[in-house]
Amino acid sequence: MARPPLPSVVRVHDKTEVRASDQRRVLVLGGTGFIGTYVCAAFAEAGHDVLAVARRAAAGVAPGVRFATLDAADGAAVTGLLRVERPDLVVNAAGAVWDHDERKVLFSNVTLVQRLVAALAAHPRPISLVHLGSSTEYGPQPRGVPLREDTPARPVSQYARGKLKATEVVLRAFEESGLGGSVLRLCQVIGPGQPAQSLLGQVADALATRDGRGVELTLGSLRDERDVVDVRDVAGAVLAAAEMAPAPRRVVNIGRGTALSVRDLVERLIAIAGVPATVHELEHSRATRSAGIAWEQTDVTAARDILGWTPRWPVDETLGDLWRTAGTRPSSGHRGAFQPLPQH
Repeated sequence: MARPPLPSVVRVHDKTEVRASDQRRVLVLGGTGFIGTYVCAAFAEAGHDVLAVARRAAAGVAPGVRFATLDAADGAAVTGLLRVERPDLVVNAAGAVWDHDERKVLFSNVTLVQRLVAALAAHPRPISLVHLGSSTEYGPQPRGVPLREDTPARPVSQYARGKLKATEVVLRAFEESGLGGSVLRLCQVIGPGQPAQSLLGQVADALATRDGRGVELTLGSLRDERDVVDVRDVAGAVLAAAEMAPAPRRVVNIGRGTALSVRDLVERLIAIAGVPATVHELEHSRATRSAGIAWEQTDVTAARDILGWTPRWPVDETLGDLWRTAGTRPSSGHRGAFQPLPQH
């Protein structure tokens, strides 16, 4: 049976046009990554002038989005780009996520942010910043207690510690330099084009590359429960945060507000694919960015009350779109409806 065509990035915002006086120049660091691609698409759909920035040339970006090659960890290069582009808003969707040692994680997630914040503070005209953080910054929490923005952060993984340091850099800039913007702490992001390095991406790719037979899946522990959110909902949240005036200058959780069983998510994805699969669960697996977190549920009250944002995509629809885009790109990259090059 023929595979369904790749779904386009479905609209994440009610507006498709803005008046010329309301159009903003938006620069998205990591703009060809999994999340960045959808963020660029959301702003372009809303009629803004969008520049996707990444370390390597992109094979494809969202329609209407310009592209520039830049190493965002190069402070001088960032300063030069800001001077040339004169953006109204920068979205930081860049940073190391998968399979990096601590030095690389800290450099990509912390040093990059320090240099970006310094460049924004030194720019002669105000530029707002929407920085994408991670709910893993909170670390392990008691089961049944939702994560609020004032929950003490006790990160345990290298990735989470790096993300928390980056958040602290941005919050300090909000307070000390007058930088405007917000930090969106994202729970686990899923959806079409999900990286193959992620659990659900791995499962979807294995199901998509079956050879007329059932699939044997060897996975890490599936006992945990996670809050998950569709990547298109995340793009909508970034757009909502960017439109806030004045900017909230604070952390805002972005999630569904529900803890879901990882095992249930895997089983639902297998059922949607309709592929016979046997799952072998390993009791002990290598450390991940969510290591040590057995249960996670975000409190998204602030997102609703401050940003006017709520998640729209049902989980099964998200998993269905993830399945329909699986196996369409090499497993080493961040795939998406616009097929960007591997980049985060």
